[in-house]
Amino acid sequence: MVDTGPGAPRRPDDIRHTPAGGLPRATPREGTPVQPPGAPIPPGAPTRPIVQSPAAAETPPRALSLIHI
Repeated sequence: MVDTGPGAPRRPDDIRHTPAGGLPRATPREGTPVQPPGAPIPPGAPTRPIVQSPAAAETPPRALSLIHI
């Protein structure tokens, strides 16, 4: 009988129990903060992004009519 437990050594070509997307290249250690891609976030930055609303149109919006739908 072959030992297939989690502690059994694996061969490089062994694909049993491999995730569908493949094995990740590197896994961060426990407690290591994961840095998101892109520019670093400054320490004083707000936790929520500031979202600017689009500029208001010059004409008021028209009322929608549900009769002709």
